[in-house]
Amino acid sequence: MPRHFTPRHYTPRHYTPRHYTPRHYTPRHYTPRRHTETKTGITTGCPWQSNGGVSGTSPRWRKILGTSMISSAMVKCLVHLLDGESFETQVRKGTTGKELFNAVKDKLGLKEEGDYFSISYIEPRSQLRRWLDMEKRIDRQMEGSQAQAHEFSFELKFYPPVPENLSEDIARYFIVLQIRKDLRTGSLPASFYTLAMLGSYTVQSELGDYDRKEHQGIEYLRPFTFVPKSTEELLSRIADLHQSHRGMTPEEADIHFLQNAKRMAMYGMELHEVKDDKGKSVSLSISASGLYLYEGYLRMDKFKWHRMLQISYIREHFVIKVGPAVNKGSKKRLTFQLPTRKEAKQLLKLAVEQHQFFRCIQSTTG
Repeated sequence: MPRHFTPRHYTPRHYTPRHYTPRHYTPRHYTPRRHTETKTGITTGCPWQSNGGVSGTSPRWRKILGTSMISSAMVKCLVHLLDGESFETQVRKGTTGKELFNAVKDKLGLKEEGDYFSISYIEPRSQLRRWLDMEKRIDRQMEGSQAQAHEFSFELKFYPPVPENLSEDIARYFIVLQIRKDLRTGSLPASFYTLAMLGSYTVQSELGDYDRKEHQGIEYLRPFTFVPKSTEELLSRIADLHQSHRGMTPEEADIHFLQNAKRMAMYGMELHEVKDDKGKSVSLSISASGLYLYEGYLRMDKFKWHRMLQISYIREHFVIKVGPAVNKGSKKRLTFQLPTRKEAKQLLKLAVEQHQFFRCIQSTTG
């Protein structure tokens, strides 16, 4: 199989269609390789997260990403971070996405749990967000002249179902920053009470305890952007809840923030616009637990990984073969149309990555 080949068909688990018996999902037998330190770098348990033997201190790393080595074969990369800062570096034309990703992780101090994150960019023609392929060369994925700086964003790609249980404080903090960004941009809808509660934990984490002298009315909340358009009522409610968090440390406030955020219906959901077999516009979303079908923000159906026999794309169509529920119905084939064949292929790739990543996490921790 070619190195960068994306299959048209993907089977989430082993099954024999002719003799199919409905059963609960059992992850494939998988013995993860533990993280081992080598002379050339770190080898991770998940093959798609391996860094190819590159470490931040190796001569090869310095040769590829060293800022002192400027030549015509070097390309500028500007990565926007979740804390508002930017990371700029010079990379060789043959640098892969994984090598740039490792450079960002080293700068931020992220270790194993940094693999929940990835690097994205905006495709110029479609203006859609794409995830940088870790195994391919950066210059072959980006459009534009070599003289231009390639712009990227460091973002959360795999939303953990229980984010507060992550062991690395810095990883939890960047997940908090990602959710704040999702709320701020309106990509994560929430109820009034949830917005107020999350906003109060944000203020407690950033400003500390409520002080009657310094925190008058709601004016002290004006510098914060909680949602695209904050109302007086929302800011007033956030200020009231902030007063109740006295004595809570920033770390504790972030934990409470994550515990409330993970319960939101659209947590970790990125909607992809498609059309069903009747030509009706709907949205598909991919998460750690499976695929979800939405009409607007209303969930219409869900397909857990253990129910799916196969997912594939045929031209511009994304196809899901779903097995029957226990003692109910029969197998069915669902087809969704995307604007182009490339979009269908990208959706399949995202689904495969989500399923494989969390299967690997379960195998490693379980």
